[in-house]
Amino acid sequence: DASDERVRSKEISIALEQTLSALRDAEIGHRGYLLTGRRAYLAPYTAAVTRVDRRLATLRSLGVPETIAPSRFAELEQLARRRMERLARGIALRDAGQAQAALNLVLTDEGKILMDRIREITELMQQQEAVRYQQHLERERSARTVSRWSSWAVSALAIALLLARRLDV
Repeated sequence: DASDERVRSKEISIALEQTLSALRDAEIGHRGYLLTGRRAYLAPYTAAVTRVDRRLATLRSLGVPETIAPSRFAELEQLARRRMERLARGIALRDAGQAQAALNLVLTDEGKILMDRIREITELMQQQEAVRYQQHLERERSARTVSRWSSWAVSALAIALLLARRLDV
């Protein structure tokens, strides 16, 4: 049903944005901890660790890998995991008293490159989902129009039959 597909499409768009948001939160917590060494700064990172996995699972349950972009979803999932692993590695280095090594890890720009690609894939998937949403909306509108015309045609036919019957009497 086109209406169900529109709802699903919106759920996919929201889950994509929430995935990106969770990754950003992880970066924020990571950055704060690396700069200050204070564990309180890890709160956004800690919360994001499970949110990233949950959002990817949500996208999988909505059928994203099978429908809109199988290869893009696989890449998004792989990049998100690599990004989270890299953040965890930086935190582990900081925990081990190797603050400079943790900062050097950031200075390689690999994390930035990963996030840039994650943003790019997410944007492409959201654009693709927006197109699908519009297609479902158009199908729903077309179905309503056909239904209206059919109702009017049936009504007109019924009136014509009633008039014809009266003329026969």
